[in-house]
Amino acid sequence: MFCFLILANVNRITNPRPLQKDSAEYLELSYHLAFNKTFSYDGVIPTNYREPISSFLNAVNIHLFTDIKDSIDVNQLGQNLNLVLQLTQINIFYLFLLYIGIWWLHFILTGSHSWMIFSAFIPMTYFSISTTYLKNLLSDLPSIVLFVFSACVLLLINREPKYWKSILLAILLGLLIMSKGVFYYLVPIYLFLMISLIWFKDESPFKIQKIKIFALSFLLTFLTILPWQLRNYIYLDDFSLTTRGGTILLLRAEMDQMNSVERVGMFYVFAPEVLKKVIFEKYFGYEKADYLDGGKLQRLNRDLEHDYRAIEAGDYNQLVSFLRRSMFISLPILQAEANLKGLDSDQYIKEESLKTIKNNWQSHILTSIPFAWKGLWFYKGNNLVFVLLIGLSYLVFFIMFIKSLIYWKIDYLIFFTLPMLVFFFHVLLTHNIPRYILPIVPFISLGLVLFLKEKFSVYRKSNLFKL
Repeated sequence: MFCFLILANVNRITNPRPLQKDSAEYLELSYHLAFNKTFSYDGVIPTNYREPISSFLNAVNIHLFTDIKDSIDVNQLGQNLNLVLQLTQINIFYLFLLYIGIWWLHFILTGSHSWMIFSAFIPMTYFSISTTYLKNLLSDLPSIVLFVFSACVLLLINREPKYWKSILLAILLGLLIMSKGVFYYLVPIYLFLMISLIWFKDESPFKIQKIKIFALSFLLTFLTILPWQLRNYIYLDDFSLTTRGGTILLLRAEMDQMNSVERVGMFYVFAPEVLKKVIFEKYFGYEKADYLDGGKLQRLNRDLEHDYRAIEAGDYNQLVSFLRRSMFISLPILQAEANLKGLDSDQYIKEESLKTIKNNWQSHILTSIPFAWKGLWFYKGNNLVFVLLIGLSYLVFFIMFIKSLIYWKIDYLIFFTLPMLVFFFHVLLTHNIPRYILPIVPFISLGLVLFLKEKFSVYRKSNLFKL
């Protein structure tokens, strides 16, 4: 564990860089929480654009473990590299908790400490070298930690149902929902599926007690997030957890309209660098220019120089990429329509986007295939062994889930189902950037270990039988 943490910290402090884009937004929210006691981008007007938990944790970090004072201009804060290093030290704490959570989850599933390093290898290696998460303030690491600990408690309830565990589970799931809004939709589905599974397939004497505990957990989870929703309703006249869902769904609806060249090209654009070189460029004739300005895949690129020039000039009709056209053309049009009709903007955008998806359902299904590929590759580098290990882990993950369904292995279904829901939710309803899939990374790693342990156990028994 300490080797991973030391490596992560070395990578975090080497060549520090300013906080930009999403990190800069989280910093603003955290700063105003710490010093103005409001979840706001300017310290005055409340917002619910982003989930609150990571910003609350950052605010605690600012108060207790940094030299940041309220006299510092928040707009300059993210450019001060010494203070940025103090801010990002919380990421090492998240990695420490993640390792503990993976160890606990591994022990619950296997009953031993052997093979533990293999369960932790993929997530801890990746997050120890990925400067995207070490050098920034994002919501991904705390949400992964909460997801792993939630899975631990879910399994413990199945093993030994106690009512007090429903309170612990509700707190963890509530915090998880307020860290990643996708779980607002998936947790109810998941708990319903688990209750149904236990009702029909559990033959233990604690069957009814388990159902009661899962049902109570469902109720308590939404009581946990209720104060935040009430806050949003009181200050913003909006009961929603966040107001980003419509924006994301709109982008996906527009990307469904890509042509066949772009759809196939997604396999190249979103592959790890090593696969681009050894497969797509070598055998299929793709080249980096295809993804740049004027290339046949340019609409997939959110960072076109042409788009930046058009935005600077205010000439939005010249925008090319799906992302920028969605942000600067389609989104304002739908927001204006919602305002004219006196409707909630985010909800109206969701409804219109779903209509678009429904009207183009064939294209949506076809586009979901490369979107699934896109979500697989959270690692984009040149290490072929690590890429193959990740690919194998995903393959085993799906095999183990299907096997769990065939044989109705309740423990495994409790473990695999929610990560599977996360994966397919993003494949079907978002633009599925790799960050969205990160919460399931510890689960694919553990799934591979469970598979290998099963095979190793069968091999040992067969050899002993022969002896």
